[in-house]
Amino acid sequence: CMGILSIPSCAIKHADALAVFPGQEEDDRLRHTLRLWRHKKEEPHLFVGGLNPAEPSALSYTEESLAFPPYSLDKDNKKIHIQGITDNTKTQAAWLVESVSALHLERVALCASVYHLIRAYLTVLKEMKKQGRWFKLFPVATPIGLHESSQQYGHPMWRMIPGEVERLQRYQGIGDVATVE
Repeated sequence: CMGILSIPSCAIKHADALAVFPGQEEDDRLRHTLRLWRHKKEEPHLFVGGLNPAEPSALSYTEESLAFPPYSLDKDNKKIHIQGITDNTKTQAAWLVESVSALHLERVALCASVYHLIRAYLTVLKEMKKQGRWFKLFPVATPIGLHESSQQYGHPMWRMIPGEVERLQRYQGIGDVATVE
């Protein structure tokens, strides 16, 4: 699993699309992805996964809310795809695989926080296998070190790891996340 984090982020220059699965009150993922997207020479597709409205969060990602600062996305841009409301990483992954496949894209950079990147990546792989649709997937970690405090959580990101490891194991057990199989 840790090998996922060793893939160089410079692979992003070959991506047809950037995707981000925003987490509950974790705006850093989206802001980092937008910085990368805006600095690509050719504008790639941008996929912004949805959020679960049942979880307490001050964030809402819609075409309308993302049109204003600090995001300032053009809601008429046909290369921007916003999921809206969703349940979890699994449903974000299913939407991403369906959307990327429908557009016949071949290379996607998946942006997530360091602690979440492994599970997000393996969830997309599992969904590609389930749907029988494949594309190259490049993992890209947000530049927030595990020792740094998240703007949203107010504590070091390394504190998120035990819960993420537990979720990784639990979701692998029910078949939502890829295993070595």
